[in-house]
Amino acid sequence: MVPVQHDFTKPPEGVSRQVRRQWERRYRDFRGQYDMPPDLAWYRATRAVLGKEWSS
Repeated sequence: MVPVQHDFTKPPEGVSRQVRRQWERRYRDFRGQYDMPPDLAWYRATRAVLGKEWSS
């Protein structure tokens, strides 16, 4: 069985357009300014934008 690969370039599913834009901005910042790999930038952007709502 092969594990499903997650696309770390897309925001989490089910978020509003406004949240998606915030997420994309944060993701680009983490990737560009901090030179993070895609998976870590995805996690950090998601945590920064969604906060406790996402982690619960």
